[in-house]
This record gives sequence, structure tokens and C-alpha cells, in this order.
Amino acid sequence: MSVARSLFVNRASKDWYFTKEFKGGVVDFLFEHANPIRRANSLKREEGKLLFGKALQDKIFQTFTITRTLNFEVFTDWMPNDNCFVSVDENYKDKYGIPVANIRIGAHPQDVKVREFLAQKALQVPERMGAKNIAYNISPLPSQNLQAGECRFGNDPKKHVLNRYCKSYDHPNLFVTDGSFMPTGGSVPYTWTIYANALRVAHYIRDNVRI
Repeated sequence: MSVARSLFVNRASKDWYFTKEFKGGVVDFLFEHANPIRRANSLKREEGKLLFGKALQDKIFQTFTITRTLNFEVFTDWMPNDNCFVSVDENYKDKYGIPVANIRIGAHPQDVKVREFLAQKALQVPERMGAKNIAYNISPLPSQNLQAGECRFGNDPKKHVLNRYCKSYDHPNLFVTDGSFMPTGGSVPYTWTIYANALRVAHYIRDNVRI
């Protein structure tokens, strides 16, 4: 069970986490949020056009009384590559006069291959359930709500921003405990990994840093 705006039910499958050829990932199946306002608002467009009047009324009626929507998400590794990095812009600055960051997100071809493999496996579930209007799309980019990287941790100050305890090599009083310490998102939803690491770092600060 998960809670986000309203209660919704999800199930994760790790059946294809490992394959004989490559590392796979996790498929998360989710019923749509029960929040009626959110669901109704999501129905206002169809094929890029705004719905209103009877067409919108019929669609809302069918969605709330006749059909159920089952979504699925696939989670795979984001393989580190030279086309994925953060640089400092030479021309643009923020309101404080500090150069802004340029974020380049380039995916490795293997990422897309694994996601397509998982999507094809996941499609078997709604197909065997007799579902209709099945569709999916694969993107080389990470999801907007799950971000990782930019301040990779490691033992080499020349290659990493943070040490193993997420302490900055350049600024000794700075610890970074969001998702940026991770070299990759891994093949699972990693929100709880961020939580656990933040607690680990907090314990280190408590035991080793004098304030």
C-alpha cells in the first residue's frame, strides 16, 4: 500500500530482475489514484483536444462507473556514460550572479533495451486479464519524481564529490543526503534507499562530528 494524495494499491514484480543476458529490473503495477477530483481533471483532454459538455460527461461517467485503469512502471539501472553530466553555464547567471547549471541527461542504448524488455513482459499481465485499450511508451530519460546523481560518492576525491559518508571533499562541513550521492538509480524505486542513507549519514554525524 502506498499513500500519495490518496490511498492507492500497487504491487511490484521482480520476476525479471535478473535474466541470462543482462540485469533487468522491477515492474510496478498500480491502480489509479482514488482521488475523484484528480481523476476527473485528468479526463479533460483526448487526442490533444479539450473535452467539454456531453463528451466530457460521458467520459467521466464511464471512468467512474464502468472501467478501471491499471498502470505499470518499469525501473532499470541508468548506466553511467559520458553523455550524462552537469556543467556550469558560461553565459547565464541566476539572480545572485552565480552561473547556472546545465544538466545533460543522455541515456545509454542498453537502458532503452532493458526497459523495452520489461515493458513487453509487463504487457502480458493486462493482456491475460482481458484488458482493453492497452498502450505503453518507453523513454530514455528518468522519471521527473525520481532523480539521482550529480554528487557521486566514493573513495577518490579526484573522481567523486562526496566520501563514503556523503561528506563533501571540498567543504568539510557539508553533507549531502538526497538522491544525488547515487551513481545510478538502480533497478528499483529507491526512495527508501535515500531515507536509509540519510539515517546512516545522520548517525555518522552524531558519532563523529563535533558541533
